[in-house]
Amino acid sequence: MGFLKKLKKRGDRATRLAKAKDAKRERRAVREKVLTAKHRENEINAVEKGAWKDMQVVLYTALHEQNGFGGKRLSTLFAWVQNLAECVRDDYVTEEGLLTQLMVETRYGIEVTPFDPTDDRNIKRRAIDRIVLYFLWILHDKFGFGKQRLKALHKACAAIGRDLQEGKRTINGMIKRLQGIKGFWLEARD
Repeated sequence: MGFLKKLKKRGDRATRLAKAKDAKRERRAVREKVLTAKHRENEINAVEKGAWKDMQVVLYTALHEQNGFGGKRLSTLFAWVQNLAECVRDDYVTEEGLLTQLMVETRYGIEVTPFDPTDDRNIKRRAIDRIVLYFLWILHDKFGFGKQRLKALHKACAAIGRDLQEGKRTINGMIKRLQGIKGFWLEARD
């Protein structure tokens, strides 16, 4: 009888150890998934932040060159855009609502790219679409831009984008130029 008890005890111990090892492996796998997800989230945030800052520079440059916006109007625009972005982030207003209202009031519509967390180009495109939406909305709502002026701004931004691709301009050069505008401060990209 004593031998059978020892055998049973040894078998129970082996079962407990196997369960403990399985649980440890599972916890490690979950932790790795969480760390991978956090790492990807940080990558996404970095891509969005870079695209956001670059597009701001393009929009400010276009507004300064095309519409003669000076330091005071650019600073006011910056504050309103930041406020609108915070309102969207805090769910006081939705991007879909802004798109719809912009279309109704100006008959000028844009699309925001759907989110795909696996594609960096998609993330960058979505960030650009979102900031353009915020700028267009504020320009319409606070500065009275209509369809024609919004279209002209979009074309000016596209021209600046082509200049960037062809090497005729650089983001850093545009930042330096914008920082030279009296009364306007722009947080520069790293």
